[in-house]
Amino acid sequence: MVIEDNPGDARLLKEALSTEEFHKLEFEHKVTLKEGMEHLAEGNTDVVLLDLSLPDSHGFETFQKVSDVFTDVSIIVLTGSDDHELAIRAMKEGAQDYLVKGDFDNRLLGRALRYSYERMQAKKALTKAYALKNIQQLAAAVCHEFSQPLQTLSGCISLLEKGHDIKYIEISQEMISKITQLLVQLRDITNIKKQKYLSTQIFDLKASSEKGSILKKRLLVVDDEQNILELLVQGLMSAGYEVDGASDGLEALSMVNSKRYDLIISDINMPRMPGTTFFNMIKAINYPSLFVFLTGYAVSDDAEATIEKADGILYKPVDFDYLFEFVDKLLRKVPIKRAIA
Repeated sequence: MVIEDNPGDARLLKEALSTEEFHKLEFEHKVTLKEGMEHLAEGNTDVVLLDLSLPDSHGFETFQKVSDVFTDVSIIVLTGSDDHELAIRAMKEGAQDYLVKGDFDNRLLGRALRYSYERMQAKKALTKAYALKNIQQLAAAVCHEFSQPLQTLSGCISLLEKGHDIKYIEISQEMISKITQLLVQLRDITNIKKQKYLSTQIFDLKASSEKGSILKKRLLVVDDEQNILELLVQGLMSAGYEVDGASDGLEALSMVNSKRYDLIISDINMPRMPGTTFFNMIKAINYPSLFVFLTGYAVSDDAEATIEKADGILYKPVDFDYLFEFVDKLLRKVPIKRAIA
């Protein structure tokens, strides 16, 4: 995809990419950064030829907005003859290459496209291999630590079903408490650099519907787990808010284009578009809403910088009373004490 607002430059690139040498490529052209990022969100782009001076963004910030959100897309910067330093800075920050407008032919363009794509594929393969190794090690540790309390809990349930002593209820409660503690410890282990996040609470469906703000603020909740989404929407509606729900970032993106929300609460890990991508996209278009992340995982290193820009983070499972209090204070702009999760 080419993101370029100059019609002449865009036409020359389109003509070059329409030649026989590039017959296997599919070409897309967008004029503004907003249009380009919306197309990138659809997930069908491998390489972006990016002009840094666009109607809605200018300079290094243009590159940064794209690279921060779409980390798996190869970016080739298009620059003028007097912008070499800016292009080199972009390459230091992750751009795969740069081309000076009016100073390259089809051969140089083809080489830049091919090499940038191959380098990005190699980077993806390396990242995937490293991530797989870490996941395998973590899975082994989780299996080991959870097996004992789960086995005990399973045995207690079986004995209770057969009419055995009520003492097994107390043992079951102890095992549930131990599993909860293990979840907290697991977050600490996987989150090496501790950040000041909101404290973890237990998700309690029995929360009072009488508490919370009565202000008719409009909220958007985004979560790919349908049961959790429905519970959060219903819970917040019972607290007096107007609430919409979306099952992923792409659906939420279309909703913010047609409605104004006072607060967005979004899960981080979602299949079609993660919450961090959704957050960066609405910030890129200066959407005027408070934003809170929601997750059941420890925050990864590559997501920390994005999450720190939001107005808060909640960890699943979250207590409804705590959720109501947090949302009420946030909307009333009351300072919220943060604790390490």
